[in-house]
Formats: sequence, C-alpha cells, structure tokens
Amino acid sequence: SFITGQNLVIDGGMSANGVNLNPMFDALSERLEAAWKKLRGQDKISETNIQEALREVRRALLEADVNLQVVKDFIEEVQVK
Repeated sequence: SFITGQNLVIDGGMSANGVNLNPMFDALSERLEAAWKKLRGQDKISETNIQEALREVRRALLEADVNLQVVKDFIEEVQVK
C-alpha cells in the first residue's frame, strides 16, 4: 500500500474506495493471459503457435505504451529461450 495525493492505494492498483487506478495494466494483464491460455489450449506446441502468441504479446505491450525497444528486447529474449 502507498499514498498518492488523497488516495490510499492498495497493492493491485485499487484505491481504498475500490476505484481501479490501473485500467491499462488490467487490459495488458487480460491480453497476456489470453495469449497464454490460447497457447496452452493447443494440442501440440509448434514454432507457429509460439510466433502467434509472441505477436499477441508484442501487440499487447505496444498498446500499453511500453517502449518499442523494450518490447523488441523482451520478444527477442523469449525467442532465444
């Protein structure tokens, strides 16, 4: 928990009165979770499945205004592993 201005912010981005202070984080979380579920739902994990999931992750990060170079570095790191 921490205080910002007049609001007490509880871990997870909710103020004490229940107002969501991180809608962009929530949207990003949902998109990343959807990409993971889609990948897990495959009968067989293939290079094509992985590339498709990484495209979705890339889009989600960019739509959340993550720096382009950070996104590129992250995707590259995941591809290497």
